[in-house]
Amino acid sequence: MCYGSKNCGFSKSKEIERLHLKFCKRILNVKMNACNAAVYGELGRYPMFVPRYVRTITYWCKLLNTENIILKKLYQQGLEDCINGHINWVSNVKSLLDMYGFSDVFISQNVNIKMFPYVFKQRAVDVFIQEWYGSLEGSPVLHEYRQFKTIFEYEHYLDILTYNLRCVFYKI
Repeated sequence: MCYGSKNCGFSKSKEIERLHLKFCKRILNVKMNACNAAVYGELGRYPMFVPRYVRTITYWCKLLNTENIILKKLYQQGLEDCINGHINWVSNVKSLLDMYGFSDVFISQNVNIKMFPYVFKQRAVDVFIQEWYGSLEGSPVLHEYRQFKTIFEYEHYLDILTYNLRCVFYKI
């Protein structure tokens, strides 16, 4: 499974996630072809698209409640274009909300600016973790791994073992 490949108009997500995974694999001192799901699981890390999506939704919430007349007018024009089938930033926000089951929020254009980004983030994290569990179940390579790794969280042995012992432990 390729995490971060959900295309909501964000063209650099694959490159950013590739760099993120490369960094995580170096931390764990595993080969670059190591299974991404295991790397995410050991470090308890989410793909970089999660915080990016949350920042996008946070900004959208602020736009909905802005007093700035220019920003309001630009958003209204973007919304009209989105409704008419044009692809723009507003249509990307709509796709993002649709993807995570918040179509009704986009339609109503009425959100709690303080709470909704947290609710959205939790949904994005929950969806990722469900996909992570699914990738463990669907992978014959991770059969032994899923016997030991039952919870998506940072493994504290990473803080306890010396670097050399960690390297040996990862190989197992």
